[in-house]
Amino acid sequence: MTDHTESNPGPQSTSRFTKVVRRELRSFTELFAVSGIAFSIPILNLLSKNSSVFSVYKATRLDVLAIALLAVFVLPLLAWGIEAWAGLLLPKIRRYIHAFFIGVALGIYALQFMKHALSPSPTVLIVAGVASGLAAALLRLRSQTFASFIAALAFAPALLAIWFIFFSNAYAVTKQVSFDDTKIAVSSPHRIALIALDELPIGSLLDSTGHVDKELFPNFAALEQSSTFYRNMSTVAPITQWAIPALLTGQYPEESRLPFTSDHPESIFRLLSSTYRMNA
Repeated sequence: MTDHTESNPGPQSTSRFTKVVRRELRSFTELFAVSGIAFSIPILNLLSKNSSVFSVYKATRLDVLAIALLAVFVLPLLAWGIEAWAGLLLPKIRRYIHAFFIGVALGIYALQFMKHALSPSPTVLIVAGVASGLAAALLRLRSQTFASFIAALAFAPALLAIWFIFFSNAYAVTKQVSFDDTKIAVSSPHRIALIALDELPIGSLLDSTGHVDKELFPNFAALEQSSTFYRNMSTVAPITQWAIPALLTGQYPEESRLPFTSDHPESIFRLLSSTYRMNA
């Protein structure tokens, strides 16, 4: 008589679950890498170079963190969700959808690279981008080595997100800065208006006598009549983001410093803050 014992499905079920998790993690990692290279890195670089937008909208450190996370996670999560949903309906086509997303992202990256490095004509650029995308998709379908290489690139957007949150210009704009209590009290304050006209050469306002042309600029001419006009004055820097801080701090500009309070704490605005309220 033979004993029949029920097989334990536990190890098989666990092994199957582990394989599914590994497959999904691998799929998401690849999408995270290529979307980061094609989209996240350019977006975060652009935001860092135009960090004044964070100051205009009074962004906080939490806003910077949210933007970084959205930039690196939204697209790969969306692509992964689409291919996972499609895989549930038609499992055989999932690998092709995955390769399609890989090809699109790397094709866009190749297009951006060639645009900056070679400056080809639009037609050549589009053809080269499409060809690069098709080649990347085919390689992903046929080569596991290429797939492993893509997955290894996932560190790039992750590192950039960390840099953006803690070390970029966006961090410098939103970080909290503590100042000393050095202030100047003004015994008889008056209203002060500071108007900066960017890219307006003084020579374009003057007539042949060196005064403001009354016919072309009557309002500027009227202002000259009731003002002290320093027609030979010039800034110490040719770029606005360096020239204005120099006017407000009395210090020579440094290229590494941003035009924000965090990088220019000793400005006339802070020194007079006990007497004046700034409306800007």
